[in-house]
Amino acid sequence: MKKLKLLIIMIIMLFIGVMSVNAASATIKTNKTKVEVGDSFTLSVVMKSAAAWNIHAKSAGPASNCIINQADASSDANDTNKTFSTVCKATGEGTITISLSGDITPASSGIASNISGTVKVEVVKKGTLPKTTPTTPPTQEKSTNNKIKELSVTNYKITKINNNNYSLTVGNDVTSIIVNALLEDSKAKVTGTGAHSLNVGSNKISIVVTAESGEQNTYVLDVTRKDMASISDLKNLLKENKNNINITINNVSNISSSDLNSIKDSGKIVYLNHYDNNKSVQYSWVIDGKKLNTINDFNPNLFFTTNNESDIYKDANYAKGLILDFANSGNLPSDIIVKINVSDTFKNNITTKLYSYDYDNHKFTLESDDVVVNSGFVELSLEHTSTYYLTQSNLNIECVTVNNIVDSSNNSSIVVIILASALTLLGLFNIWYFFIRKSRKYMGY
Repeated sequence: MKKLKLLIIMIIMLFIGVMSVNAASATIKTNKTKVEVGDSFTLSVVMKSAAAWNIHAKSAGPASNCIINQADASSDANDTNKTFSTVCKATGEGTITISLSGDITPASSGIASNISGTVKVEVVKKGTLPKTTPTTPPTQEKSTNNKIKELSVTNYKITKINNNNYSLTVGNDVTSIIVNALLEDSKAKVTGTGAHSLNVGSNKISIVVTAESGEQNTYVLDVTRKDMASISDLKNLLKENKNNINITINNVSNISSSDLNSIKDSGKIVYLNHYDNNKSVQYSWVIDGKKLNTINDFNPNLFFTTNNESDIYKDANYAKGLILDFANSGNLPSDIIVKINVSDTFKNNITTKLYSYDYDNHKFTLESDDVVVNSGFVELSLEHTSTYYLTQSNLNIECVTVNNIVDSSNNSSIVVIILASALTLLGLFNIWYFFIRKSRKYMGY
């Protein structure tokens, strides 16, 4: 029996506790308790757990717009929480007393209960209260680091002159480079890196680093592109990391076996280029180091005229063509090719014939009948060099000039022909004179 009573008491206390938690309430408050004349403050009424309400708040003292009047009910007839606010303004010195009145009704009981409360705000003279400035978190200073940790050019080693100036010299065949920059600060930005085209001579490239703070720092890379590489540059060029080497042979009269051995050892391809006054390639020797076997000095110069060109044209019956007079005498190193610019003489994609010419005997010998013009060039693979004639025409292989001595048998034939011709003309004249002319005279004509 005692246990049953105890259980009933606990249930009643639990019910009372739940009811008190869910009891409706309303409180009044302001965000400031002391203001200066002219200042504003916020008045709020906080209502909890009410399904209907009739709330009023009004002020007494030096204040304006300090009134709240709210009367309504929740749309679903269930308890709700709400906050009603207004902004009050202090109009004079003194104390503002704000009173709360009205009633609220919870859904659980449906019985309205009165609410009340007061809050006071003290108003003082303007300029009395200490001024407080809002505290803002300190701003983090931006980095001023605008330096390059490492400046480089792909496949080349540059020279550092000082902190902001670098230099590089490249061959004439190098038409562009790629500039790279590693920055000390990842927040900095850089311009001027990447690919750059090169003109012959000096090329100044500016690399500008801008720090996070906006401060700039300029680096200058001066790249010199050589005008032309000569045979004296060959061995240094063969050491570079490239497979094709271009050399100019404007003033070169001889390529030594030592130079050829260097090319052979490198296994690279070397182009010996001869240019005209317009910087166009007239001819180019192509030497593949992987194919060189027989090695001997040779003279790479080629001329498109000769002292005996009148004999060549005459013996060719003035067929259109191009004289190729090689300065080299004798055999060439094995498996080298010469590419010759013939664009002024022949059209692209036509087939020409190459003849060698014997000055002493005025004789042409056919060397090749299938030399094709491709992109303005012909490509010849020769074992030896002398004087050649390139033409589309079929030349008489053995051409004899009119200055050559004629043999006796030919002389006899010519005399017989001349005498026969003379006798024929004389006989015709006699016929005309004696038979035709005389007969006309006797007939009276």
